[in-house]
Amino acid sequence: MSRFAPQRGIVLIIVLWFIVLVTVLIFTLASETRLSADIVRNNQLAVIDRAALLKALRMAEMELLLARMPEPTDQQNASDEDEKKNPLYRFDGRPLKLSYPGQPDNIVVRIYDHAGRLNLRRLAPHQMQALLKRYVDEDDNDRLNELLAAWQDWIDPDDLERVNGAEAKYYEDLDPPYEPSNGLLETVDELVLIKGFDEIFADTDLNNSFTIYGTGNGINPNVATREVLSTIPGLTGKSIEEILVRRREEEFDNNQDFNEFMEVEELNEFLPWVSFNTSQYYTIALQIIDPPPSAPPPIDGDGESADSVAEETPPPATDEELAMRLAAAPPSSPEEAQHAYMVTVQVLGTAQAPKILRVDPYGRLPNIEHEALVAASIANDAD
Repeated sequence: MSRFAPQRGIVLIIVLWFIVLVTVLIFTLASETRLSADIVRNNQLAVIDRAALLKALRMAEMELLLARMPEPTDQQNASDEDEKKNPLYRFDGRPLKLSYPGQPDNIVVRIYDHAGRLNLRRLAPHQMQALLKRYVDEDDNDRLNELLAAWQDWIDPDDLERVNGAEAKYYEDLDPPYEPSNGLLETVDELVLIKGFDEIFADTDLNNSFTIYGTGNGINPNVATREVLSTIPGLTGKSIEEILVRRREEEFDNNQDFNEFMEVEELNEFLPWVSFNTSQYYTIALQIIDPPPSAPPPIDGDGESADSVAEETPPPATDEELAMRLAAAPPSSPEEAQHAYMVTVQVLGTAQAPKILRVDPYGRLPNIEHEALVAASIANDAD
């Protein structure tokens, strides 16, 4: 055996280790490069999405201004007044096809008029009592009185505690402690800080049911969400569904419009909450959809190309067509469909941009289950 054999073995091991180390190093560098490329691509997509969101937001603000402008004289005379629909009733949360061209294909725009939400700053004590009855057992009067007393103690300006109510001493003993407002609510979320209200409204989406903006103390059924209607005393699930679907075909103009599908007892509880006013306050919800609602469907089983399908299926031109397309091809998951970038604005007139009051990048959409029923109804009418 040569005396250099052990040395050759050592050299071979060193070479093999060197190859392994170089391979690991190359693999690591390749992984880091790929990761960096993914980060750059994701950042680029995020920038594109943000630009699309801001563009859609400005277009939605313009839509609000256009809807409040008077119609040209020739258009006023072109159609029967009885057949016209209030353009402001489009802001009921339906997917909107905006007036100006260039709406981003991957952004669904919804606008919610706060006239369709209960104003917590305007509720009279008897209204709050009726509202709480929706959440408290019918025979539990003690619980109802405690909640009502706590509510009144929270909003009154003094520190005098009502029977079964709660003032500063109660809240200071909590962990963490805080003080009562002793005034009107400043935010909707403040509602659950009141003694007992966190339990009552634990399953309620507060921001989709209530508002602190505006001067009304009723709700306009033409723009109210399902969450709002579900809080109104007396309304049954069947009547709520009827309201959500019927108003897209023909708006509600007066109290008599509800006689057709509501019983007398239900009407007596519901009508005191009804108002047909609109407001200056709106929440714009921008929802990123992939694939876009106006995009053609993928290649089908017959091998038809996407380009040929696109020629046969133009982008939607109306709110109704957009609603039908979304109902037929919803986002990838129900949970994804319920979130949106939300901006609450106040329209100050038609000569200036709306004032931004609140921004919620991770807002939750009101329940949109009825849109499938609306789309089906539209499809039936088209047939």
